[in-house]
Amino acid sequence: MRLTGSRARPDERGSLAVVMAVLGVVALFAAVLISGVVTDMNNVNHTTDIEAARAQALSGLADAMFRIDQEGAATSSFCVGTPATCTVSSIPGAPGSQYAARLNPNDPNTFTLESEGTVRGVSYAVQATVARIPTVPTAAFGASGITFNGSSGVTNVDATDQYGNVIVGGLAAVGSDGTITCHGSGSYGSGQITYDGGSSNCPNWTNASNAYTPQQPITSCPPPLPPSSPPTPCLPAGSNACPGTWNGSVYVVDGSVSPVTLEPGIYDCVGGLTLKGAVNVDYSSAVNNGKVELFVFPAAGGTAAPVDLSAGVLNQWETPPPASPAVVGDPTALQIYVGGSGNLTMNGAVGDAVLYAPGMSAGFHGRSSLNWIGALVVASMTVDGNPNFQLNYDIRTNTLVESNWQVSNFIQIAPSAFSMSIS
Repeated sequence: MRLTGSRARPDERGSLAVVMAVLGVVALFAAVLISGVVTDMNNVNHTTDIEAARAQALSGLADAMFRIDQEGAATSSFCVGTPATCTVSSIPGAPGSQYAARLNPNDPNTFTLESEGTVRGVSYAVQATVARIPTVPTAAFGASGITFNGSSGVTNVDATDQYGNVIVGGLAAVGSDGTITCHGSGSYGSGQITYDGGSSNCPNWTNASNAYTPQQPITSCPPPLPPSSPPTPCLPAGSNACPGTWNGSVYVVDGSVSPVTLEPGIYDCVGGLTLKGAVNVDYSSAVNNGKVELFVFPAAGGTAAPVDLSAGVLNQWETPPPASPAVVGDPTALQIYVGGSGNLTMNGAVGDAVLYAPGMSAGFHGRSSLNWIGALVVASMTVDGNPNFQLNYDIRTNTLVESNWQVSNFIQIAPSAFSMSIS
């Protein structure tokens, strides 16, 4: 018998080819899957590094705000990082963070911060403005509204320096939480701003996203004070008796015969207040930082505190003529806080002061007059007819700021745009 070699049948060869093809497809899918997993892992790691770098950048921002707050009045530009200009090389607990804080050369209450965090070679950078917000940001503020009719208007409302020179731009003249109405041919100042969704038909109106809601002054300073923007004015314990003479219904400070000079301090005037004639401030005194603060509250059981400034010439000069240069009175040196509701009597007033009376209303009609440098915060204001109405926001009023620093204009920037420069 003859033996022959065995050979695979055709169906076996086909099965082997199928198996090989399946294995090839499986291997291809495996390769794709492994590649995808590796890519996903790299993406996850990169995303994790970005988030970690972002956390480092925010740590720098928080550290900068803490340092600014601790510096108090001695604020200046500074940085934390490796450059020789930085006095501190790193942040404890955030070794991948570095930042630069640049003080605005024209505003000691505003910083520009740039902070960068780096983790495993991945960087994330941010930029923000950190500022203490002015407690009185406009020349005239009416909580419920301000109305200009006829040929009336806000005349010469702008920021001025201590010599009376106008500084153009950057500040709104008129503000409200309600409606600002501009009718007729009057002047409405350098700008109008509303808060809390207010409205206006004025020519230079903007609406702010932040809140500004003045609260009534209170008769004590309980810890802590209710949070508000601006902060709630409060009468501290140990304040002085009202400097005026009680006439049976209100306190009267009368400088109509000879000028009266008020010494800096905090005064409690319960019942009401009339200021008339020349009422000056003693600029030689450092008591209460050189500020006269008059708190006026309604009498017990009452809701209104009458305030009459119509015959007053208040704090007009810090350095009067013939001195050269003559310096107009610093409005922050005379601050009047009025609690309760009612109407202010101000027709004819001349003053360099800040009047904060968020529950009181003021009206200027016909040929009435006002010549005021500083700021007015009231419940409402109406100016109509053809009054001689002049109101200037002195730039020094902008130094009255909230105690807390606030962040605004927060944005991410490209790491290539990040700078450690502090000049």
